[in-house]
Amino acid sequence: MVVGAAYLVCMFLFIPFAFDTHFVNPIVKENFPHDKFSEFIAGLLSICCMILLGFADDVFDLKWRYKLVLPTIASLPLLMVYFVNVGSTTIVPPVLRSILGQTLNIGFLYYVYMGMLAVFCTNAINIYAGVNGLEAGQS
Repeated sequence: MVVGAAYLVCMFLFIPFAFDTHFVNPIVKENFPHDKFSEFIAGLLSICCMILLGFADDVFDLKWRYKLVLPTIASLPLLMVYFVNVGSTTIVPPVLRSILGQTLNIGFLYYVYMGMLAVFCTNAINIYAGVNGLEAGQS
């Protein structure tokens, strides 16, 4: 939990440095990359929600049904910003290249897959921390 909080503080403090030329130079200020800024903020919002889920799980001992639903909801800001800014759902499956061609557009299934990946990652970290005793000293 402490590591997640330290990560968020560092990210919030260092985001302005990625856009420092736009703050200093008034000519460049007009061409501010709002899409990149929204990607940073959506990523941080998703990470905040995941850390909040970890905290709630430690304090309230959440049931597994909530551990599956909450990461899906937490990944929505990131998926929506990706849909608006990039929108590409084309993948390159190396194993299936000879059958399907060089690229494969999977459409809406891409967002379903990424949402499921967010659920997997948060729960895998939670299970791993409990199995090997990483969080044994916190109780």
